Amino acid sequence: MLTALSKQLMPPWMQSMARRAKLERSLKIFERRVATHRFGGIELKVSLCDPVGEEWYDHDSGTLAEITFFRESGALNDGATVFDLGAHQAVVALQLATHVGPTGRVVALEANPHNARVAAENVALNDKRNLTILHAAAASEDGMLEFNESLNGQVDGGAGTHGKVQVKSRSIDSLAREFGTPDIVYVDVEGFECAVLDGAGASFGRIPNWFVEVHGGAGLEKFGGSVDRLLGYFPADRFKRHFCRSDEGPFIPLSETGSLEGTRWFFIATRI
Repeated sequence: MLTALSKQLMPPWMQSMARRAKLERSLKIFERRVATHRFGGIELKVSLCDPVGEEWYDHDSGTLAEITFFRESGALNDGATVFDLGAHQAVVALQLATHVGPTGRVVALEANPHNARVAAENVALNDKRNLTILHAAAASEDGMLEFNESLNGQVDGGAGTHGKVQVKSRSIDSLAREFGTPDIVYVDVEGFECAVLDGAGASFGRIPNWFVEVHGGAGLEKFGGSVDRLLGYFPADRFKRHFCRSDEGPFIPLSETGSLEGTRWFFIATRI
């Protein structure tokens, strides 16, 4: 009780320092190692540097439903350009990079400093020269923003159980100017989806394929988003819209579902 009370009495900057120190201790005592597994039939080496990475990546896994969808549609093929926004430790980005081949390109953004470092290690371990890791958060505009330091963090989440760190922000429009218009944009940003889509105003009309992990009830509403607002970026007269509720899929037409408010789900939009 005294410990909890003392924490409450700490000024915010001291709480942030304490949380950061706790995270650093947990990373320091973790027994790092490199494992080899198959992800969607692709053999990859992964650097296991923390408990979350170990839980998520220290095992084989099947092909993600969105990868199957884009492979079958022909969008994810040799020479394609993909933006992976919210790439964690780049395990999905590595799969995408394999599918687009040496003439294609994947640009992966990760805001958490630790995860961005591990992502870079994984790229080096697998010698994926067509995969670029950027330590930045996807947002509505270029600049700086606060990101929490949990191992699966989100924008402006540091007031709770994790500390905050200032990171660069990049918009989709800015990335498109630097790397070219992508064939696919992959968005997994823990509730910040609508803000990220706001950053594609100039390039939206040129991007044909989108995948969005929708964090309904898990951050979407916190940042001023909603299912209706998100779908408004992809009107039915301009996009074919699909959804599924799990990594395994399958994706089915959005018109065949009921309410999706307050639930986590997966969304694909392809330009008509």
